[in-house]
Amino acid sequence: MAILKKYHCYLFICFILGGLFGLPHQVLAATNTNFSVTPVFSEAQTDTTLDYFNLVVAPDQHYPLTVTVENTSRTKVMTFDAKLVAATTSSQGKIDYTPSTTKNATNGSMLLPNLAANQKTHQKITLNPLAKGQVTFEIQIPNSGLQGTVLGSIFVQQHTTQQQDKSTVGIQNQFAITTPVILKPVNSAKLMPNLEMNQVHFKQINNTGQITADIVNKAPVMFGKIQLTADLYQKGVKKARFTKHAENLEMAPNSTLAYPFTIPIQKLNAGQYTLKVTLSSGPKTFHLKQTFTIKASQLKKNTATTSKKPRYLLFWIIASVIVLCLIFVILLALIKRYRSKIHRSTH
Repeated sequence: MAILKKYHCYLFICFILGGLFGLPHQVLAATNTNFSVTPVFSEAQTDTTLDYFNLVVAPDQHYPLTVTVENTSRTKVMTFDAKLVAATTSSQGKIDYTPSTTKNATNGSMLLPNLAANQKTHQKITLNPLAKGQVTFEIQIPNSGLQGTVLGSIFVQQHTTQQQDKSTVGIQNQFAITTPVILKPVNSAKLMPNLEMNQVHFKQINNTGQITADIVNKAPVMFGKIQLTADLYQKGVKKARFTKHAENLEMAPNSTLAYPFTIPIQKLNAGQYTLKVTLSSGPKTFHLKQTFTIKASQLKKNTATTSKKPRYLLFWIIASVIVLCLIFVILLALIKRYRSKIHRSTH
């Protein structure tokens, strides 16, 4: 099972380039920042030595999720945004506790923001220099209780009023701290992951084909230490076009892993393909497969755009050679003229 390591309220630095498709981030220890976030535990906390919330919850009960936010700046008044976030699975196969546009596969299961008891899942707090304040989200467990694990976080970010200009390319550093939240029901039955491969998508990036498999964990349970093997077969061909292996992947409950596979475009032809993916962890193994089609128009369209590059490159090489030759001819003419002047002056 995917087990959360000890989190000390991790800091991530999001590098946003123009209008990016997502939030690429690097997770670092929360040091040298202008603020800190500390969880405040209730009686439902299973282990107060942890640095994240791990609660065992009963049906029809309220539970506070409280964090203390401290402005460690000595000079600045700072405003912070705090929100409840449902955990997702990144395309790298890691559990992501930051806001994401990835959709969860709920199947009737509850997500952490859905449990907020008649309140907003987004709050703001303004703090004077060296001041502290608390943010609380009240969680309401349904009468029927939880059917499995609810995984998410309290995400705290320094508030900014700057608007990103999608027409420009630049880097904006955003500092945030996530405090993971795990909710488990009292006397819960042991659940197993339930994986399916819903769709396979193809697109071409330059001279590389990218095949993305949407693998869904439909169960409210974490799945970790996953070993993945993928084989791509073209219809009528016994030998796999490519094989890929990956290890130590993990999936959040009720989440989708959009896992990309790259293959040189020269190995692909238009036609019908079958992607076979095996995922295993401990005694549990899933054999998934999905058939999809790569159209000739997909390959021709992209090949046409990428084939222009060598032509442009050849053009510039020829142009550069011509310019160098012209410069050489001009230099020879100038040298000849200079020598002629010297010859006349000596006679």
